[in-house]
Parts: sequence; C-alpha cells; structure tokens
Amino acid sequence: MLHLLIGLAPRYRKQAMLIIAGCLLGVWLLVGDYDLFMVYRSHSAFTARQQELGYGFAGRFGRLQWPAVVVGRIDGDSEVAFTLPNGQRHIYGKFPGHLKVLTLRSSFNNEFVLVCSEIPEPVGLRPDRKKHDE
Repeated sequence: MLHLLIGLAPRYRKQAMLIIAGCLLGVWLLVGDYDLFMVYRSHSAFTARQQELGYGFAGRFGRLQWPAVVVGRIDGDSEVAFTLPNGQRHIYGKFPGHLKVLTLRSSFNNEFVLVCSEIPEPVGLRPDRKKHDE
C-alpha cells in the first residue's frame, strides 16, 4: 500500500500526503490518547464517560460551557502540575492513583480545565465473597 502511495506521489503529491497524514492520524487516535479531540455535549456526559474510564471528577477551573472539545491533556501519578489558560500555575497532589488534567474549548472559544482522578478499587471485599445479608 505504501509503495503504491509513493509511486503516486510525483503526480498526486498533495492527495498522497493527505492520505498518509489521515492514516497516521487514524492510527494515533486508535492506539493513543483517547481523551484528545473528544467532544462532550454536557458536564453529565463528560462525567459519565470519565466514570466509564475509571475516573472521578476532582476539580474545575474556569467557566464551563458546552458543547466542548478536549484540546489538551496532562497526566501524573498522585500529583500533577499544570498551567491554566490564563497563565496561573496549579498543582494537584496527594490523590491516590493516576490524575489527568483536561483542557476543553467550547464552541464559544472559551477554555476551561477539568481535573479527574482515578477511582481506587474498593478494598476489604473479595469479589468471590457474597455479603452475609444476601
């Protein structure tokens, strides 16, 4: 396939480059960062999706406006440092597990930041044990 695209490159250089770029973008989206470029219609849709991924809502900065697309992500383990769109620096720390800071941009070109923390697995109950009152 790549040989075919390279053979077409001299005649259809722009089209071939766009096809290659599209393929690379598709691969990156499939195996890469799932939050980037995701569009959310509401805060409840955002929260539901993050819960599906094993994250809880930990904080927000800025005025939330929906719909919005994720334009940036920063990750950290139990601590994460980030800069808000207005230039102010923040550090979230002492959280159990993984943290992620997502920058979203609304259709009104307003940027805001949402912080999510990994929801820890419950301890104390083994999955093979049933509660006594069942």
